[in-house]
Amino acid sequence: MTQSTDALREHLRQGFAAYTYAYPHKSAYGPFAEPMPLARLWQAEDRQDLFLYVHIPFCHYRCGFCNLFTLGAPGHTLVDAFLVALKRQIRATAAAIGPHRITRMAFGGGTPSLLSVAQFETVMSALHRHFNLQAPHRSFAIEVAPDSASDQRLRSYQDAGVTRVSMGVQSVIGAELDALARPRLQAEALKAMSCIRELDFPIVNL
Repeated sequence: MTQSTDALREHLRQGFAAYTYAYPHKSAYGPFAEPMPLARLWQAEDRQDLFLYVHIPFCHYRCGFCNLFTLGAPGHTLVDAFLVALKRQIRATAAAIGPHRITRMAFGGGTPSLLSVAQFETVMSALHRHFNLQAPHRSFAIEVAPDSASDQRLRSYQDAGVTRVSMGVQSVIGAELDALARPRLQAEALKAMSCIRELDFPIVNL
């Protein structure tokens, strides 16, 4: 058992050579050969059954296994500046897409539940103002962390029409959480799960 734990720690120190990821992998990202107007890219697309993804690139802490686009422990100033930029991007993207229907949505990250209820509702207000959101949504997912999945936040998600809550628990074994460089939040996870079940979200993912 000790040898296995030591081997896992060594692999964690070295980092991961691969990661299950949607195509294309972010290592393939790069600038266009020439600037391409977003409106032109959307002209040939079917825009009547779109999936809208909102990325919140912040976490209270960064897990040892994470290679996603996120920043741990951001200050209030940075989060506020990001939300201003996000709302500007929402306006620009909606204008470029033209006539459309959004039938599925997801908030990912990062940790979307890092946002306060007021911040989340501000983003939702901007989305409703600029996008044609079809409610009830066929699917509306949000990712949460045990230490920020408060009763108030979860109720605001329910009010917004969220149908799927995904909470990163990873493990309830303290030693495994230590090896993954995650804080021990078993009590917080159980409390959050109790509220999630009480609110009866259709889909829960752990």
